[in-house]
Amino acid sequence: MKRVRIGICGTGSIARTHALAISRIPDAQLTAVCSRAKRNAQAFAAKYNMPNICKDHEELAACPEVDAVLIAYPNALHFDVAMAAIRNKKAIWMEKPLTTDVMSARKLSQVVKDSEISFNYLEELPFAPRMTKMIEAASSGAFGNVHFIRAVMRHGGPYSDWFFDRQLAGGGALMDLGCHVIENARRIKGKKAIKSVFAQVGSFQHIQRGTLEDFSIATLTFEDGAIAQIEADWCLKAAFHSKVEIYGEMGHAVADLGQGGGILMYSQQGYGESPDRNRGYSWPSSDRVFEHGYIAQIEHCIACFRGSKTPVESIEDGLTIMEIMAAAYYSARTGKRVDLPFEPESHEFLIDLWRPPKIE
Repeated sequence: MKRVRIGICGTGSIARTHALAISRIPDAQLTAVCSRAKRNAQAFAAKYNMPNICKDHEELAACPEVDAVLIAYPNALHFDVAMAAIRNKKAIWMEKPLTTDVMSARKLSQVVKDSEISFNYLEELPFAPRMTKMIEAASSGAFGNVHFIRAVMRHGGPYSDWFFDRQLAGGGALMDLGCHVIENARRIKGKKAIKSVFAQVGSFQHIQRGTLEDFSIATLTFEDGAIAQIEADWCLKAAFHSKVEIYGEMGHAVADLGQGGGILMYSQQGYGESPDRNRGYSWPSSDRVFEHGYIAQIEHCIACFRGSKTPVESIEDGLTIMEIMAAAYYSARTGKRVDLPFEPESHEFLIDLWRPPKIE
C-alpha cells in the first residue's frame, strides 16, 4: 500500500517529536518541510531525509508530494496554514490549540466540515498506552460512575520564546497545557458535556518574559454532576509532571507519565536539549514517542486518511476545548463560575478574556 506522504510546517520541538514518530511508521513518509527560518528547514530536511524544502506553508500545501499537512507552527499561524491545506485538498493534522480565538476556531470548524477534508486534531495523551488503558477501563464501567477527575500537567516553561508572545501564542500555560488536561478529563467521561467552569490563573515565575499566565487551575462540572480539577502550569522547577487520577463509586486509577515511569535520574547540570528543565531529579522516558502516544496518534491519523477509522480527536473536539478555555479565562477575570455554552465577548486572543490589552 502506498505510504502517506507528510509535509510538516514547523521545525521546533513538537515538529521534531512528530518526525521521530513518523520515521518509525512504515506507512508514513516525510516528504516536505517549511519553517519561519530557512536554515532550520534545511537542517530539518537533512536530518530526516526530506526531499522538499518549501519557502512557506502555501508552497508546502501545494506540493504534489504531500498528502497530509502536519501543522506544528505557532498558534496564531494555524488558521492560515489550515486554509492553505484546504484550498489544495490536503488532509490536515493540526497541533493544539486550533487557533488563538473562539471566532476563528468556529470559522475553521465550519470550513473543514463544508470541505469534507480529513482533519485530525493532534491530542496525543489519550493515545499514550497508560492513558488509553485507563480511558478504556473507565468506559467499560471498571470504576462505576466516575465522580471526580484530577488532571495535572506541569513543567518549568516553554523551550521557545514565541510561547511568551501574546500575538503568536494567544495565551499562556492554559493555552499550552490546558488543552491536554481538559481533553483527558473529557475522554474519561466519554466526552459528556461540561456545564460550568470556574478558574483562577496568574503570573508568578515568568513575569519578566511578558504578560501571559504561567499558572492555571480550573474546576469543570459535567452535566451529570461529576467534577474535574485541572491544572496547567509552567512553574515547576524541575522535571515534568503529567498525571491523571480517576475516582468512582467502585474504584479508582492513577496514570502518571511524568514521575510514574521511565528512569529515576539525578543530574546537577541537566542533560540533553533542555538541561534547565531536567536539572535535579527527573524521570526520563526510555521511549517517549511511544510512551506518550505520538506513534499511535500518527497511526490513527493515517487510518483516518485512508477512511478505515473516524478521528478520535476531531475539529469539533478542538473547538469544544477552545470554548472551555475561553470560559476559564473569563471566569478568572470575573471571579465567578461561567456556565456553558458560553458566548464570549469580542476578543483577538483568548487571554484577552482574562487580561484585556487596555489594562496591561
